[in-house]
Amino acid sequence: MFYSNHHDPCIDRHNRYQRCIPDFINAAFHKSIYASSTCGNPVREFCSNKSACHLCDSSQINTSYPTDYLTDINNPNNLTCWQSDLIKSGENASLVLSLNKKFELTYISLQFCSDIKPDSMAIFKSMDMGLSWIPLQYYSNNCEEVFNKSSFGLITRSNEQEALCIDTKSQLSSSNSDSRIAFSTLEGRPSAYEFDTSPVLQDWVTATDIKIVLLSTNTDKNFYSIADFSVGGRCKCNGHASKCITN
Repeated sequence: MFYSNHHDPCIDRHNRYQRCIPDFINAAFHKSIYASSTCGNPVREFCSNKSACHLCDSSQINTSYPTDYLTDINNPNNLTCWQSDLIKSGENASLVLSLNKKFELTYISLQFCSDIKPDSMAIFKSMDMGLSWIPLQYYSNNCEEVFNKSSFGLITRSNEQEALCIDTKSQLSSSNSDSRIAFSTLEGRPSAYEFDTSPVLQDWVTATDIKIVLLSTNTDKNFYSIADFSVGGRCKCNGHASKCITN
Protein backbone atom coordinates (compact mmCIF):
# COMPACT_ATOMS: atom_id res chain seq x y z
CA MET A 1 0.00 0.00 0.00
CA PHE A 2 1.30 3.51 -0.87
CA TYR A 3 1.26 6.19 1.83
CA SER A 4 1.68 9.86 0.95
CA ASN A 5 3.21 11.98 3.70
CA HIS A 6 3.49 15.72 3.77
CA HIS A 7 7.01 16.62 2.70
CA ASP A 8 8.94 18.79 5.13
CA PRO A 9 11.67 20.63 3.18
CA CYS A 10 13.69 20.88 6.39
CA ILE A 11 14.06 17.07 6.56
CA ASP A 12 15.94 15.11 3.90
CA ARG A 13 15.09 11.65 2.54
CA HIS A 14 17.16 10.07 5.31
CA ASN A 15 14.98 11.81 7.91
CA ARG A 16 17.78 14.18 8.89
CA TYR A 17 17.40 17.93 9.37
CA GLN A 18 18.79 20.09 6.57
CA ARG A 19 19.07 23.83 5.91
CA CYS A 20 15.84 25.34 4.58
CA ILE A 21 14.48 28.84 4.04
CA PRO A 22 11.01 30.41 3.71
CA ASP A 23 9.71 31.52 0.32
CA PHE A 24 10.79 34.84 -1.18
CA ILE A 25 7.82 37.23 -0.94
CA ASN A 26 6.71 40.84 -1.17
CA ALA A 27 6.72 41.34 2.60
CA ALA A 28 4.73 44.59 2.29
CA PHE A 29 1.78 43.08 0.40
CA HIS A 30 -1.50 43.96 2.15
CA LYS A 31 0.40 45.17 5.22
CA SER A 32 -0.76 48.32 7.02
CA ILE A 33 1.38 51.43 6.59
CA TYR A 34 1.58 54.29 9.06
CA ALA A 35 1.76 57.71 7.35
CA SER A 36 2.59 60.93 9.16
CA SER A 37 0.29 62.75 6.73
CA THR A 38 -2.61 61.65 4.52
CA CYS A 39 -4.90 63.99 2.61
CA GLY A 40 -8.69 64.00 2.86
CA ASN A 41 -9.55 65.57 6.21
CA PRO A 42 -10.09 68.44 5.69
CA VAL A 43 -11.16 68.16 2.06
CA ARG A 44 -8.68 69.90 -0.26
CA GLU A 45 -7.99 70.46 -3.92
CA PHE A 46 -4.52 69.52 -5.17
CA CYS A 47 -2.80 70.55 -8.38
CA SER A 48 0.42 69.19 -9.88
CA ASN A 49 2.55 70.69 -12.62
CA LYS A 50 1.39 68.52 -15.49
CA SER A 51 -2.03 67.18 -14.60
CA ALA A 52 -5.43 68.58 -13.79
CA CYS A 53 -6.41 69.51 -10.27
CA HIS A 54 -8.17 66.89 -8.18
CA LEU A 55 -10.06 66.72 -4.92
CA CYS A 56 -9.02 64.63 -1.91
CA ASP A 57 -11.89 63.71 0.39
CA SER A 58 -11.34 60.76 2.73
CA SER A 59 -15.10 60.25 3.19
CA GLN A 60 -15.59 59.37 -0.50
CA ILE A 61 -14.01 56.23 -1.94
CA ASN A 62 -13.54 57.75 -5.40
CA THR A 63 -11.66 60.77 -4.08
CA SER A 64 -9.70 59.23 -1.19
CA TYR A 65 -6.01 58.26 -1.25
CA PRO A 66 -5.43 56.03 1.82
CA THR A 67 -2.29 54.15 2.82
CA ASP A 68 -4.03 50.86 1.90
CA TYR A 69 -3.31 51.75 -1.73
CA LEU A 70 0.44 51.51 -1.10
CA THR A 71 0.40 47.75 -0.55
CA ASP A 72 -2.55 46.54 -2.63
CA ILE A 73 -2.23 44.76 -5.99
CA ASN A 74 -0.15 47.03 -8.21
CA ASN A 75 -1.71 47.43 -11.65
CA PRO A 76 0.39 49.75 -13.86
CA ASN A 77 -2.66 50.42 -16.02
CA ASN A 78 -4.84 51.43 -13.08
CA LEU A 79 -2.68 52.91 -10.34
CA THR A 80 -4.10 53.42 -6.87
CA CYS A 81 -2.28 56.06 -4.86
CA TRP A 82 -1.62 57.19 -1.33
CA GLN A 83 -1.33 60.96 -1.08
CA SER A 84 -0.07 63.18 1.70
CA ASP A 85 -1.76 66.35 2.84
CA LEU A 86 -0.13 69.69 2.02
CA ILE A 87 3.51 69.78 3.10
CA LYS A 88 5.33 73.06 3.73
CA SER A 89 8.75 73.59 2.17
CA GLY A 90 11.43 71.98 4.33
CA GLU A 91 9.00 69.69 6.13
CA ASN A 92 8.89 65.95 5.59
CA ALA A 93 6.37 63.15 5.42
CA SER A 94 7.16 59.64 6.57
CA LEU A 95 5.83 56.15 5.92
CA VAL A 96 6.46 53.27 8.33
CA LEU A 97 5.99 49.58 7.50
CA SER A 98 6.05 47.13 10.41
CA LEU A 99 6.86 43.56 9.38
CA ASN A 100 6.20 42.22 12.90
CA LYS A 101 9.14 39.83 12.60
CA LYS A 102 12.72 39.88 11.42
CA PHE A 103 13.09 39.67 7.64
CA GLU A 104 16.14 39.47 5.41
CA LEU A 105 15.56 42.21 2.82
CA THR A 106 16.58 41.95 -0.82
CA TYR A 107 15.04 45.16 -2.15
CA ILE A 108 12.79 48.10 -1.26
CA SER A 109 10.86 49.67 -4.13
CA LEU A 110 8.69 52.78 -4.39
CA GLN A 111 6.64 53.83 -7.41
CA PHE A 112 5.58 57.47 -7.45
CA CYS A 113 2.10 58.26 -8.63
CA SER A 114 2.44 61.76 -9.98
CA ASP A 115 5.02 63.95 -11.68
CA ILE A 116 5.62 65.62 -8.31
CA LYS A 117 8.48 63.79 -6.61
CA PRO A 118 10.46 64.70 -3.49
CA ASP A 119 13.80 66.47 -3.83
CA SER A 120 15.22 64.05 -1.27
CA MET A 121 14.32 60.72 0.28
CA ALA A 122 15.79 58.48 2.97
CA ILE A 123 15.24 54.80 3.71
CA PHE A 124 15.73 53.55 7.27
CA LYS A 125 15.39 50.15 8.91
CA SER A 126 14.75 49.08 12.47
CA MET A 127 15.88 45.80 14.00
CA ASP A 128 14.03 46.29 17.29
CA MET A 129 10.39 46.82 16.28
CA GLY A 130 10.78 50.54 15.63
CA LEU A 131 12.60 51.56 18.82
CA SER A 132 15.68 52.74 16.91
CA TRP A 133 16.45 53.44 13.26
CA ILE A 134 19.47 52.78 11.03
CA PRO A 135 19.91 54.44 7.60
CA LEU A 136 19.99 52.15 4.58
CA GLN A 137 20.06 54.62 1.69
CA TYR A 138 19.73 58.33 0.93
CA TYR A 139 18.56 59.98 -2.29
CA SER A 140 18.91 63.70 -2.96
CA ASN A 141 19.58 66.36 -5.58
CA ASN A 142 22.02 67.84 -3.04
CA CYS A 143 23.44 65.07 -0.84
CA GLU A 144 25.95 67.23 1.02
CA GLU A 145 23.52 70.00 1.94
CA VAL A 146 20.55 67.82 2.89
CA PHE A 147 22.17 64.73 4.45
CA ASN A 148 25.80 65.83 4.96
CA LYS A 149 26.84 62.93 2.73
CA SER A 150 28.94 62.83 -0.40
CA SER A 151 27.26 61.57 -3.57
CA PHE A 152 30.53 59.81 -4.45
CA GLY A 153 30.61 57.41 -1.51
CA LEU A 154 32.33 54.05 -1.92
CA ILE A 155 31.56 50.78 -0.18
CA THR A 156 34.53 48.61 0.81
CA ARG A 157 34.83 45.52 2.99
CA SER A 158 35.58 47.80 5.94
CA ASN A 159 32.29 49.76 5.72
CA GLU A 160 29.72 47.35 4.26
CA GLN A 161 26.98 48.69 6.56
CA GLU A 162 27.43 52.26 5.30
CA ALA A 163 24.40 54.05 3.81
CA LEU A 164 25.18 55.81 0.53
CA CYS A 165 23.61 58.97 -0.87
CA ILE A 166 22.60 58.75 -4.52
CA ASP A 167 22.44 61.94 -6.60
CA THR A 168 18.92 62.07 -8.01
CA LYS A 169 18.92 65.23 -10.13
CA SER A 170 17.73 63.10 -13.05
CA GLN A 171 16.16 60.14 -11.21
CA LEU A 172 13.70 62.21 -9.13
CA SER A 173 13.18 64.86 -11.77
CA SER A 174 9.57 65.55 -12.73
CA SER A 175 10.59 65.17 -16.37
CA ASN A 176 11.81 61.61 -15.79
CA SER A 177 9.11 59.18 -16.94
CA ASP A 178 10.56 56.35 -14.79
CA SER A 179 8.62 56.81 -11.58
CA ARG A 180 10.14 53.91 -9.59
CA ILE A 181 13.02 54.04 -7.12
CA ALA A 182 14.46 50.65 -6.18
CA PHE A 183 17.09 50.01 -3.51
CA SER A 184 18.96 46.70 -3.51
CA THR A 185 20.39 45.88 -0.09
CA LEU A 186 23.39 43.94 -1.44
CA GLU A 187 24.20 45.78 -4.67
CA GLY A 188 27.75 47.11 -4.57
CA ARG A 189 28.58 45.36 -1.28
CA PRO A 190 31.89 43.49 -1.78
CA SER A 191 30.91 40.47 0.35
CA ALA A 192 27.56 39.96 -1.38
CA TYR A 193 28.76 36.78 -3.12
CA GLU A 194 29.82 35.35 0.24
CA PHE A 195 26.57 36.37 1.94
CA ASP A 196 26.06 33.02 3.71
CA THR A 197 29.39 33.45 5.50
CA SER A 198 29.19 37.22 6.10
CA PRO A 199 27.66 38.08 9.52
CA VAL A 200 28.12 41.78 8.67
CA LEU A 201 25.86 41.61 5.60
CA GLN A 202 23.41 39.22 7.24
CA ASP A 203 22.97 41.87 9.92
CA TRP A 204 22.82 44.65 7.29
CA VAL A 205 19.81 43.11 5.48
CA THR A 206 17.89 42.23 8.66
CA ALA A 207 14.91 44.41 9.61
CA THR A 208 11.65 44.35 11.56
CA ASP A 209 10.44 47.74 10.28
CA ILE A 210 11.12 50.09 7.36
CA LYS A 211 10.72 53.86 7.33
CA ILE A 212 10.63 56.13 4.27
CA VAL A 213 11.19 59.86 4.79
CA LEU A 214 10.22 62.23 1.94
CA LEU A 215 11.58 65.77 1.89
CA SER A 216 11.29 68.72 -0.51
CA THR A 217 12.76 72.20 -0.36
CA ASN A 218 11.00 73.33 -3.53
CA THR A 219 7.89 75.39 -2.74
CA ASP A 220 6.20 74.10 -5.91
CA LYS A 221 6.20 70.55 -4.51
CA ASN A 222 3.58 70.69 -1.79
CA PHE A 223 2.43 67.08 -1.53
CA TYR A 224 3.64 63.53 -2.15
CA SER A 225 1.87 60.71 -3.94
CA ILE A 226 3.02 57.07 -4.12
CA ALA A 227 1.37 54.16 -5.92
CA ASP A 228 3.35 51.18 -4.68
CA PHE A 229 5.54 50.26 -1.70
CA SER A 230 7.12 46.83 -2.18
CA VAL A 231 9.65 44.94 -0.08
CA GLY A 232 11.26 41.78 -1.38
CA GLY A 233 12.67 39.39 1.17
CA ARG A 234 12.44 36.29 3.31
CA CYS A 235 11.40 35.73 6.88
CA LYS A 236 14.59 35.33 8.94
CA CYS A 237 14.69 31.79 10.31
CA ASN A 238 18.45 31.15 10.21
CA GLY A 239 18.01 28.11 7.96
CA HIS A 240 15.77 26.28 10.42
CA ALA A 241 12.26 26.75 8.96
CA SER A 242 10.49 26.82 5.61
CA LYS A 243 7.53 28.93 6.74
CA CYS A 244 7.19 32.29 8.45
CA ILE A 245 5.08 32.45 11.60
CA THR A 246 4.50 36.02 12.75
CA ASN A 247 2.28 35.52 15.78
